Order: sequence, then structure tokens, then C-alpha cells
Amino acid sequence: MYECDRLSGFCPCANLFVPLAVVGLILIFYKQVYVSRQLGVASTAVEVINGRWLMHIFGLREDQITLQLHRVLPNNSLLGLWLLFFFQVTFATRFVVVPMAIR
Repeated sequence: MYECDRLSGFCPCANLFVPLAVVGLILIFYKQVYVSRQLGVASTAVEVINGRWLMHIFGLREDQITLQLHRVLPNNSLLGLWLLFFFQVTFATRFVVVPMAIR
């Protein structure tokens, strides 16, 4: 029953952050597709950096070098990623049962 209570608090809160996630997706898409095309670099190459950044933000690995690289890449949207994953980083780990490594 305790898990149902946690989910009942999670779902309404998650719905409030959907517009932020959509704005984040638009920013990420613009930077990865259009800016990468203008620079002549592969847009998929930045996805590896995004994955490593997410692992650092969620506490799965400590990676300061990725943070430094992430900030200076012109075809990467740090603001877009924060908007997309802000809710998961700040609230989801408190409401929903997640693996201990993420908590």
C-alpha cells in the first residue's frame, strides 16, 4: 500500500514537468541536428557524452572530465538536458522505488 501512496504523489508531480521536458527535447534536437550539421560533425557522437553526463548526475559514476567537455561542446544543450531530466534527478528518486545506486 505504501508504494501506491508514493505513486499517487509521483504522477501529478510528473505531469507538471512535461512542458519543461518538451522544451528540453526541442533544445536538444536543435543543437544535435542543426548545429551538428552546420559544424559538419556527427550528431550521434554527442550521445555518448550525454550518457556519461547522466550517469554522473544520477551518481552512478564520478566523471569530472565529462562535465568539463559537456560544457564546451557547441552541439550539446546542457540546458535542454537539465530541463528534460530535472524532475527525475530531483523528485523521482524520492517518490518511486529505484535502484540503490541512483539514490
